[in-house]
Amino acid sequence: MLRVSIDPYDVVRVTAGVPQQRPGSGDCGVFVLKIIEYLCSGFPFNFGPHDGPLLRHKIAVSMLKD
Repeated sequence: MLRVSIDPYDVVRVTAGVPQQRPGSGDCGVFVLKIIEYLCSGFPFNFGPHDGPLLRHKIAVSMLKD
């Protein structure tokens, strides 16, 4: 993990254990949103390449609900 201080923010580069999307799946935005959500909440990553459609559905439901 690389930590760089950019006042007033800390930049943290996390690469170990970060879920990867399937090549050509178009899930990059979904994975970026979920990775940010998990990092902010402190949850361990419990999703993987096969979860793209489910994650997309959960994001859509959350957007429509709120």
